[in-house]
Amino acid sequence: DLQAAGLLAAAHQRGLLVPGDLSVVGSDGSVVATMTAPALTTVAAPLDELARTAHRLLRSLVAGEEVPPHTTLLPELVARSSTAAPHGPSGGGASGVGPEREARRSERRSM
Repeated sequence: DLQAAGLLAAAHQRGLLVPGDLSVVGSDGSVVATMTAPALTTVAAPLDELARTAHRLLRSLVAGEEVPPHTTLLPELVARSSTAAPHGPSGGGASGVGPEREARRSERRSM
């Protein structure tokens, strides 16, 4: 999430709209994700479930019981305002930036 927050700042400095021009997703589910503007979409690890599972498996091992060789815990996508659905064809050149977006960028840069 910290690196994604840095990306949000860099995008802002370059006049890019998030999520209009660029969607940004972090990973951690840390408190940083709630402090950015726009609020950062993140993939959060299920830390409580991870701790409970580790505790249960450790107790089983100590008791001499068999434990599964692998355990899978699924992360949670916490969608916030730093992401949006992809736009259709922009009509732009190699950069993929259409004329409407380029006009918005020029306006922001001149402010």
